[in-house]
Amino acid sequence: MPNSRFKNALNRVPQEIPPIWFMRQAGRYHDHYQNLKKSYSFVELCKSPALSAQTALGPIEEFDFDVAILFSDILFPLESLGMDLIYDPGPIFKENLSEKNVTKIFTNKNPISSLEFQGEAIERTMELLPKDKSMIGFIGGPWTLLSFASAKNKLEKSNKLKSYQWSILEEHIYPLLHQN
Repeated sequence: MPNSRFKNALNRVPQEIPPIWFMRQAGRYHDHYQNLKKSYSFVELCKSPALSAQTALGPIEEFDFDVAILFSDILFPLESLGMDLIYDPGPIFKENLSEKNVTKIFTNKNPISSLEFQGEAIERTMELLPKDKSMIGFIGGPWTLLSFASAKNKLEKSNKLKSYQWSILEEHIYPLLHQN
């Protein structure tokens, strides 16, 4: 890995200047992103590997950040499990997840295959990324995904999950995130 500052940060090696990146690098404020949004939808920018790479590289080119971030969305694993997801303009599920509809909604038997666009986006970004830069990706955390799927900001005020929520995490969300 030629990006020594990022490698040092991963290995907790003290250094004068840490690597710099921001989780919302390609965000609403960024001209590069805004120009792409004039021609493409958010979903097109995420699901087209070439466009995802172009979006991720904008902040690298403009601000010389040390690390590019995969341009995608944390909710795509839920879509890959079978949830009907649209962006208008933000994420909207046709039906929210509940104990009664989990088997009706989570129908995809091979959810990882519907996330192949992310793997290809990583490859396209790495091909274009300068050799002294690194790349990171991210996925939604299990609790975050379950909260979005259930349309709840907090699962339980007592922070205790119901048995069906544990089941959803263990049977559907954890295995998919582990593969991804």
